[in-house]
Amino acid sequence: MSEAGLQRPESIAYLKEKVGSGELYGQYDKQGKPLNQIQSTAIYAISAMIGSVLGDEELYRDSITQMEKYQVQDKTSPLYGGFGDPGTKQAYSFDNLMALLAYAHQSRVFADVKAGE
Repeated sequence: MSEAGLQRPESIAYLKEKVGSGELYGQYDKQGKPLNQIQSTAIYAISAMIGSVLGDEELYRDSITQMEKYQVQDKTSPLYGGFGDPGTKQAYSFDNLMALLAYAHQSRVFADVKAGE
């Protein structure tokens, strides 16, 4: 919707609130109540891309911060640097690809910010 310019301001405000509190989940009902407790790299990556498309640097940065909580920091892990679960050694291609796309959107956000200076 944001890529088409059809985003609703109240939806973006809700998204920003949930990202800011670290409570963005995979599914909601029409009233905004979470239907599950699933959080993932991809969910926050998509939120970052929405922020990028809107030129909302705060939403982009907050989403990236939340997304990076899923990045494996243990240098001894075979998943080191990627996004996954070091305990189970599971990683999902979709999560990792979405993180890369979110990072690729960084240049878009900061190029827009610099252009406005």
